[in-house]
Amino acid sequence: MVAAAFLTLLWSAGCGLGSVGPCAGLSEKDAAELLELSANELTREAGFDRAISCTFSKKDAEEKALAFSVHVEESVSEAVRAMAKIVRGYNVHNEVEHLADMGHEAMWLQSQGSRRKLLLRDGLVWIEIDAPSERDQAIRLAELLSKNIAGR
Repeated sequence: MVAAAFLTLLWSAGCGLGSVGPCAGLSEKDAAELLELSANELTREAGFDRAISCTFSKKDAEEKALAFSVHVEESVSEAVRAMAKIVRGYNVHNEVEHLADMGHEAMWLQSQGSRRKLLLRDGLVWIEIDAPSERDQAIRLAELLSKNIAGR
């Protein structure tokens, strides 16, 4: 909760999420450890426009190894609505699994195809993880990002 209030204060002051650093504080070393690669095998792309967006890819590879965005909303109800909109975007043939013991709300979304996504909300802050597509790796990434954002 403190992290959400702090990020909201930064947001209203015009600093935004960029104050926690590129990729919400996730370093090349952190990404490499999660992916079981060396840091020099990765490239990173980061962007900021109302949310932190970040991808880590293995050099010379087309597929993104890590891809996520971190958002801060004006209210808890807006954060809940933003996540619900993504869940509604998955059709009725997809699975939505609610995850316990992660923030205020966490869901693992899986389509019949290979499309998978993890959503995590803690107060006003919510994280959307598109890659990795393996559930356990996505959960580990969400835990790392939450820890970085909270400054723990």
